Amino acid sequence: MQPSYYPPRPTKQRGVALVLEVIPGLFGLFGIGWLYAANTGVGLALVLGSILAWCVALAFVVFTGGIGLFCTVPAYLACLLASALLLNSYASSHRELFVD
Repeated sequence: MQPSYYPPRPTKQRGVALVLEVIPGLFGLFGIGWLYAANTGVGLALVLGSILAWCVALAFVVFTGGIGLFCTVPAYLACLLASALLLNSYASSHRELFVD
């Protein structure tokens, strides 16, 4: 019986993961960078959560006559910052998956 060969996992670029998280995140869609980073559990939760948050935020903005934008926009920016920082930390702690 021949030994099984497992090819090395492809390395991903940390910068690409962060760009894929930040650019769609500016439009309210989080988790794309996490999906690229092969952390599909977090990525899918963030994508589905951001879609649900968009629905809630839209209803909030409509019912407050637009005043709700003063709450939802800073909240989205805070979530974007948190997601990008956590993704950077994840990439730093999993150096076997990422190249600089």
